[in-house]
Amino acid sequence: PYLVWQPELREPERSDIAELNVSRYDYENGNVLLVKQTDYAQQQVGVAIRFGNGELGSTSAALSALAQAVLNNSGTGRMSREQVRRLLDGSSLSYGFSMDEDALVLRGSAVTTEMELLFQLLATLMQDPGFSDAARTRALQRYDMLFARRDRDVDAAFSHLLEKQMGGGVDGFAI
Repeated sequence: PYLVWQPELREPERSDIAELNVSRYDYENGNVLLVKQTDYAQQQVGVAIRFGNGELGSTSAALSALAQAVLNNSGTGRMSREQVRRLLDGSSLSYGFSMDEDALVLRGSAVTTEMELLFQLLATLMQDPGFSDAARTRALQRYDMLFARRDRDVDAAFSHLLEKQMGGGVDGFAI
């Protein structure tokens, strides 16, 4: 959370989707914000930033999984994952990157009193993501262990074949 916040110059256009109890805000830069208040998570805010093409834009499920592992363990461009953890010590804030079928997703949640910190962190992760060599090395080592287990364990090998079948027989669908 070290980047300078640059607010929109114009108010977004608001429309309500009554049947879903959702407010939609359309910004002039093409971004859309959907807001839904719920009763089950009082004093809690959850955010999902969806962008890109997700797995549909990826040539390899293994590469997608590697990207998730690296981004979730890298911190930001200027701060290591450990520095980010220390910054968030004592807060309720949590966050993570994932890849859905149709979009890349950066999620976060916090209590409402920490909402500004949550938005600062998510904005920093979007504008200055970290790509740690150490995180990449650890992820590759984990995958090496998974592959080695698959070669030794009948259940793991069967699971790999089943995942490959479920993926339409596409090589690299499963790790």
